[in-house]
Order: sequence, then C-alpha cells, then structure tokens
Amino acid sequence: INRTAMMTFSGDISGSGGITMNGASQNGLLLTGNNSYNGTTSIEGDTFLIAGSNNALGSLAEATSVQSTGALWLQGGITSNEAVSITGTGFNATGALRNYSGNNTLGGNITLAGAVQINSANGTLHFANDFNANQTLTLLTETAGSGIVFNGNFTATSATTLQGNGTTTIAGSLGGGAALTIEGGT
Repeated sequence: INRTAMMTFSGDISGSGGITMNGASQNGLLLTGNNSYNGTTSIEGDTFLIAGSNNALGSLAEATSVQSTGALWLQGGITSNEAVSITGTGFNATGALRNYSGNNTLGGNITLAGAVQINSANGTLHFANDFNANQTLTLLTETAGSGIVFNGNFTATSATTLQGNGTTTIAGSLGGGAALTIEGGT
C-alpha cells in the first residue's frame, strides 16, 4: 500500500495474501477490522500502521515485520498474539513499535532484528511474555502517564536505555548482564 493520505480501513481482510506498506508517503493506515489474512504484514520506509483491533494484523500464520523507518502503532486497548520482528527508530523517530493510545498488550514473540526504539505515547504497552533484548534497545515513555511493562523475564544481552517521563516496569527477573541505563522516567 503506497498512498498520499492517512487511511482507515474498518472492513475485514481475509485470504492468503499479506499487507506491505512502503514508500516515502509519511502517512499511516489504521486497521480496525477482524482480519484473518494469512500473509505477512510488512511495514517499511517512512510510514506506519495502526493496529486498532485484536486481529488487525491478520492470522497468526505469519509474523509482522517492521523495518527501519516503518512503525507499528497500537491503540484502543487491544491484545494481539502476533509475532513481531522490529528494527530501527520508526516513523519520524517515534519508535519502530509505539503504544499510541490505550493499554495494549503484545502476547506474541518479539524479535529485535537490529537496534530498536520502542515508545509509549499514551497509556501502557504490555509485553506478556519473556523479552530478549539481544540488540541495542531504547525504551522511551513520552509522557508522565505513559508506560512500558514487561510481564515476563527481561534478558538484556545488549545495552538497554530507558528515556522519557513515564514508567518502565519489569515484573519478572532481570538478567543478561548488559548495561541498563536510566536517562529519564522511572
């Protein structure tokens, strides 16, 4: 999908194909349907996809891939068990993965495919499972009311930096031995 304006699609998307967003359009796509498509969701250069429903990213058959300046934003209190592979700082450096609004939960496997920035703008982003920070990771809570919660164990084998004004919580154990630097927030 390569378009020149923000687009909302509330219908249900099904079939064997996937969704690829690319181009320097600097506009997003909001998906709010009960999607069951089986292909990969790929978010590439200078664009973002907003997941606005539990099944916005399709079936669990294929993972969602966020590359470089692409971004996956979550909104509306969703829970998704989609596996997600992320790299980069995201659209306009707002995070390759961003909690846009509401308290949202990712329950699938999260793979850091390179250095990554994860942001929470409003509400709280929950990671339901263990999290392996095997690449350089920046966690940015943009506002005092925003947060990032790791409900499982957090293993940092590469440097992790906490920034911003909100709260980052690790509910499980902290391991891995890499540097954890707190530059802002709690």
